[in-house]
Amino acid sequence: MNPTRCVALVIAVVWLASCAPAPVPLDPAYEAELAEHREERNDGLRKEYSWLTLVGLFWLEPGENRFGSAEEAPVRLSADVAPPTAGSFILEDDVVRMVVADGVEVLVDGAPVEEWDTSRIDKDNPGTIRLGRLRLRVLGRGDRFAVRVRDPESPVRTDFTGLNFFDARAEYDMTAAFRPHEAPQTIEIPTIVGIPAKFHSPGLVEFTLNGKTHALEALSDGPEDNEFFMIFKDKTNGKETYGAGRYLAATREGDNVKLDFNKAYNPPCAFTPHATCPLAPPQNRLAVRIEAGEKMLDVAH
Repeated sequence: MNPTRCVALVIAVVWLASCAPAPVPLDPAYEAELAEHREERNDGLRKEYSWLTLVGLFWLEPGENRFGSAEEAPVRLSADVAPPTAGSFILEDDVVRMVVADGVEVLVDGAPVEEWDTSRIDKDNPGTIRLGRLRLRVLGRGDRFAVRVRDPESPVRTDFTGLNFFDARAEYDMTAAFRPHEAPQTIEIPTIVGIPAKFHSPGLVEFTLNGKTHALEALSDGPEDNEFFMIFKDKTNGKETYGAGRYLAATREGDNVKLDFNKAYNPPCAFTPHATCPLAPPQNRLAVRIEAGEKMLDVAH
C-alpha cells in the first residue's frame, strides 16, 4: 500500500474512534445491584439440585418402564446409587404409577413408599422421588411423560467455576413501551424437544437500541400478571452467547416495561442436554447484537 494512503487510513481510523460516543458510566447503586444479581445467579447454579445436576431425561412408553442401573433399563440410573432393578414406572391412561422393587428404599416427599402415582401431584405436593442422592421427577410435556433425574455429583456442577458475562452497559438498562394485544392471546412456543408449549401473551415490549426500534413478544402467567418473561435470539447467538437464545425477565409499570438486557440469562438447556427449554418464537429473533448479560458457558455434557 502507498505509504501516504496508509498514513491517511490510520488517521481516519483514529478520527472515527475519537468521534464514537463515550460509554455512559454506570450508577454506583445500579452497579452494586447488578453485581449482587449476578452472584445470585452463580449461587443458584451451585445449589445441590440446580440445573447443573440434571443428568437424565427418559421418555416413558405406555406400559412398564423399569428403572435402575441395568444397561437395558429404560430409565437408567447411576450404578453406584441404584440396584439393577429399583422398580418400574407404569404409564396407563395418562397416569404414571411407580412400583418399587422389594428391598429398595425410595422416598416421595421424604416418606418411604412401595407404590405411588402422579394423580397425587399438585402445586403443594410436587412428588419429588428420592433414591439415594438421586432425585427423580415425573413430568408431562404435551401428551407425553418423562422421568427427569438429578445428581448433585454431576461433573457439570462439581466443575462449575462461574458464569461468563458481558461488561455491563448503561444503555441496555432501559424503559420500554408496552403494546398490549387487542385481546389476550395464547401462543404456541417451540421447545428443544420438539413438543410445543402454550403460553399466555399479553402483548409486545417495544424498545429502541442504537436508534432502531425492536419488539419482543412478552409471556406471562395470566392477563393480570405484570411480571413478563421473554425468550429471544440475537446476532451474538452461537458465537459469544448460547446458540438457541437467552431469557429475560421484565416488569410492567403501567404503559411501560422495565427492561434490562444486562440481566439476560441462559436457559437450562445451555447447561444440560436433558432440559426441555422453550425456544425463541420467530417474532423474537432480533436482527441486532445484544452484547449484554450472560455469555456462553463451556460445559461437559
